[in-house]
Amino acid sequence: MAHNERSLRVISPSLYSILIDEFKKAHIHPYDIELSAVKQSEGVLVIIRYGEQFLQSSTHLFKKNRTNKLADEDISYLEEIVAACKRMLMADYYKMMKP
Repeated sequence: MAHNERSLRVISPSLYSILIDEFKKAHIHPYDIELSAVKQSEGVLVIIRYGEQFLQSSTHLFKKNRTNKLADEDISYLEEIVAACKRMLMADYYKMMKP
């Protein structure tokens, strides 16, 4: 984590709840991902880490006034990252179960 990076739960609890709910819909638990953020003048830059040892990551800027309700581009991003995270979790699982 960079020195100005903090937990999303601390920076924007409402956005944290929205994102966690979206991941839960895909059966991805909060302990399968790491959500951190950097507050910027334009909004909140969210860093999502996932996969084995949280080596995979993705970032997205949620503009101001959009931390309570998501815009179409935010929803599209979330659908993509949830799908990528799910694929990675499944691949990690099969790798772990392989004899």
